[in-house]
Amino acid sequence: MQAHDRQGLSKKRLWQSSFKKIISIISNIKDCEKIKICYDPKNPVAKGFYSSFGFVEVGIEDGEIIAEIDVVKNSEGCKCRHA
Repeated sequence: MQAHDRQGLSKKRLWQSSFKKIISIISNIKDCEKIKICYDPKNPVAKGFYSSFGFVEVGIEDGEIIAEIDVVKNSEGCKCRHA
């Protein structure tokens, strides 16, 4: 594997790890039932990234895709339904 390929994988893992932590923090906010994000419909990388966490597209607003994920709260704490 080439050095630039390894760097790309490291950055991808860093983004995934960071976003997973962000989702966890947001999920623990009292009364949080859904997490919504938006992204440019011309950005297939964003679509793939968010869908890998379980985000589902629910519409378009101001020219951007809106996607959301349900937050499940139980005795073990909070987590996203598909993450």
